[in-house]
Amino acid sequence: MLRLRGRVETPKQFITPQSGPSNSCQLCERLFTEDLYEQLRSSDQGLVEVHSSSELLATDLYHSVLNGCRMCAVLGNSILTATQNETSLHGEETFTRYIPWYREQKTAAVTFIKHDSSQSNDDSHRKGTADDYFTGAFQKPTGLKEYLQPHIGGNEPDLTFQSLDCAAKITLKLTIVKGDYSTGFDLINIDIGAIPSENCAKPWLFIPPYGATLWLEVISDTDGPFSREWKTLSAAGEEWPLVVQRWLDNCQQIHGCAIQSTFRPTRLIDVGDPLHPHLIESSAQPNDWLEGSDNAAGYVTLSYVWGAKQDYVLTQDTLQTKLAGLDIKKVPQSVLEAMQVTGRLGFRYIWVDALCIIQDSREDKLKELPMMAKIYQFSAMTISAASSPSATEGFLKPPQPAVFKVQPFRITIGKGEPQFPYMNLSLGFREESPELKDPIDSRGWTLQEWALSSCRLRFTSRGIQWTCNKLVADPSALSGEERRDPPIQFSPEGYVQNYFGEASAITSSLQELNERLSHRYTVDESYKRKEASMMWIEIRSQYAQRSLSFPTDKLSAISAIAAIAAEENGMTYLAGLWKESLLTDLQWYYIFRSNPTNSLLPVTAAQEYENEYIAPSWSWASVRYNNGSLYPKQSRKWTTDRPWHSKILGCEVGLIDGSDFVFGPVKSGYLDIEGRILNVEWELWTENTVALNKVQLYDSPRQESNEKLGQAFLDFPSSCLEIGLKLRCLILTKADIVYNQYKPERYPNVICAHALLLISLHKPDTYRRIGLCYLHEGGLWEESTSESIRIV
Repeated sequence: MLRLRGRVETPKQFITPQSGPSNSCQLCERLFTEDLYEQLRSSDQGLVEVHSSSELLATDLYHSVLNGCRMCAVLGNSILTATQNETSLHGEETFTRYIPWYREQKTAAVTFIKHDSSQSNDDSHRKGTADDYFTGAFQKPTGLKEYLQPHIGGNEPDLTFQSLDCAAKITLKLTIVKGDYSTGFDLINIDIGAIPSENCAKPWLFIPPYGATLWLEVISDTDGPFSREWKTLSAAGEEWPLVVQRWLDNCQQIHGCAIQSTFRPTRLIDVGDPLHPHLIESSAQPNDWLEGSDNAAGYVTLSYVWGAKQDYVLTQDTLQTKLAGLDIKKVPQSVLEAMQVTGRLGFRYIWVDALCIIQDSREDKLKELPMMAKIYQFSAMTISAASSPSATEGFLKPPQPAVFKVQPFRITIGKGEPQFPYMNLSLGFREESPELKDPIDSRGWTLQEWALSSCRLRFTSRGIQWTCNKLVADPSALSGEERRDPPIQFSPEGYVQNYFGEASAITSSLQELNERLSHRYTVDESYKRKEASMMWIEIRSQYAQRSLSFPTDKLSAISAIAAIAAEENGMTYLAGLWKESLLTDLQWYYIFRSNPTNSLLPVTAAQEYENEYIAPSWSWASVRYNNGSLYPKQSRKWTTDRPWHSKILGCEVGLIDGSDFVFGPVKSGYLDIEGRILNVEWELWTENTVALNKVQLYDSPRQESNEKLGQAFLDFPSSCLEIGLKLRCLILTKADIVYNQYKPERYPNVICAHALLLISLHKPDTYRRIGLCYLHEGGLWEESTSESIRIV
């Protein structure tokens, strides 16, 4: 790639490099010298940069390209692209600063004008073939600008490949980089400079310092100082255990990310004997059993995609058998490979949900679910089988082939001598951000497993990556940068930012906020809770984009994050919402841009889903359809906490039988609320929209008034809604934003009230929520009457 003053692009093709092997080139030999090779060969482990530089004439590069050198062709295209980019950025001042002969010409012009010498010799002001600049025969100038105008003004010819055939001086400064955790040198940066000579014809080849950097990845097909693979760490190679062990040691000895605790999961898998792994129960082990000197301290957890139903799981009948030993021939491939990774990194114990929770025991699941947060928080490391679409397919496999903007080209360097052998190098440009989304990133359960872990070893389709509280190491990153902000996570110390996902990143940290404000004034508890609620809204939006095999898991799969958020902020959880910010939390809505993949069910006045209850209808968790995006993604937009003649009277949820875990699954819930209610009729939205669940609202009965009240986003695609069904709106709040000022092209009418769209059930004054409304200013809703109702 070519960096041009803050942006990155592929060099333009002024000349297309020849296909096939590159011919030998004397210029490449000047770049890759024996001295440079010796520096590369004798370099230490870890981050290393080796520098070199070379100067050449543009015309030599031009003829080298004609002779078939593909490296020189890329350099030539880069020089011409950078020159074209610089043309509009510079003028006389820059030329004077960086071009010595131009500076001399300017001095001569000033001297000439000062003395007004009419007898000056034309040739004393034109050196070499400067006729291209000083057009025509010399005439006495009337001023400096007129004298220099041929240099800096006028219509110049277009840049072409032939523009390289000049005497411009090209400076190349090489930096060959081996990253902290790379197995060899794999990145070449070439800072390019170009200064025209006085013999050059227009257009000038002019690239001042920092004007262009050519950025190439490099690999070699022979052993030596260069990497053998494109910048990545393959799970199918032999180098990864050493690299990962360095990440792990660095984290344990320097970062200290893993949280020390006496907590132990109920069960773990012992992989001390890789051929005979077995299940153990923590209660039967001595107090210091995780601190053995022969193994790394602690235990490892696995985050993976189940896929189809697993056959080899822990059941009540197989508990004793699995305590005696696991049948490695029946263990799913991802689980088996995770056990192998655990042993290769020096750990003895690993926690896997399918084998450590009794899958056919409701009591055991209810006991283990509240411990999920601690299980992942206090593990030494979480292995993320990101690239595997199911437990049966495994993840120790090569990364997907690199996606190149320009296909790699080969050059040969060396002299064929022991101290500098021949080496075939391949250089190329990969896509900056290829759209490779791993299966694990679309699954609901894995979000909290990722977020709660302190250290994560991620086996992706691009290679192996490491993330902890202090470091992100991605050998496949094209920039070569191995440290950046870690992804979103939760720990007893507070929230930490950012998440590798399509949804917007979380940008607040409650602990950092408290530390930043505490020296100025006492942080109000209500303010902290409001910040926590805002964070939760962003988290749930990310979570809602993921899918679950069983919709009934919707609250369970995010329960661990909710439990930590509640503990840190002293808030009361209500089936995905918070009592302390309930008015704001109720203003959620989905947008369906495509039809869900699961079956659509008709919406009628009858209560639905009695056999598969998920959550009360006023909770976002009640929406069972996938493919929808949950809004708002940021609570400062599109919500308001200013009630308009509304008052929440009470809100409760009923936990499933046998559970006291308020963050887990529920069996019932209600919201008692008082507010202004009006009858509405609806029809499909007919204007341009991407939403399949958007409808128009009218006052009812419509024959008396055809006034459009506003719009609503249903909690399901509009095709589910029975035609002619009578609906009601309960007004919650007055809007804080004048929408038509925010985006007038999208919001032609002022929306100044948010309301819940309801359908009446058989019980008196009992309703079910089916959407969120935005009502226009001045509508008949301002004259509606107040009622007290219950939403279930």
